[in-house]
Amino acid sequence: LCRALCKQPLQGGGRQSTGDLFARDAPVLAGLKQLISTALEPFVERVTSQLMVPTTQKMSPVLRGWATILGQGDHVAPHLHRDRLVTGTYYAQVPGSGDGSGHDVGRLVIEHPVSEATMATTPSPLIAQHAIDPRAGLLVMYPAYLTHHVTPLRSQGERIAISFVCSLTS
Repeated sequence: LCRALCKQPLQGGGRQSTGDLFARDAPVLAGLKQLISTALEPFVERVTSQLMVPTTQKMSPVLRGWATILGQGDHVAPHLHRDRLVTGTYYAQVPGSGDGSGHDVGRLVIEHPVSEATMATTPSPLIAQHAIDPRAGLLVMYPAYLTHHVTPLRSQGERIAISFVCSLTS
């Protein structure tokens, strides 16, 4: 399904689907949307109860998704998702790592905002990046305001991922 839908070329190589993937009528996508929605529930509950002004209106998550296929040499440039609550990726297929480290399958690198800030020297270095080695079946979620990118794939084969953003509506 992803191979058939991913027609839009990406700046760093690879292809991406257009439109909202979760709006399509496909049982496998409905199952994935349910998996993501279930994983989001505790986070959305905490955000709405602790960070938002109390309201009698129930806040509901709204998901929008897209598929991405990356091949050898492809990458995704640093970006973030403004006006969204959460972003994330489900890895459907990841090519085998040549050296066993996972470093050549297109790491997801999430950057902390402090890396862009001008700050006083601290006694110990601040961890400004977190790298995640993808594997098939892994679901990663993080705040949408964090800048993130994908390092170039050095292994052969395709990496197929379903990415998403979540916003809230009343």
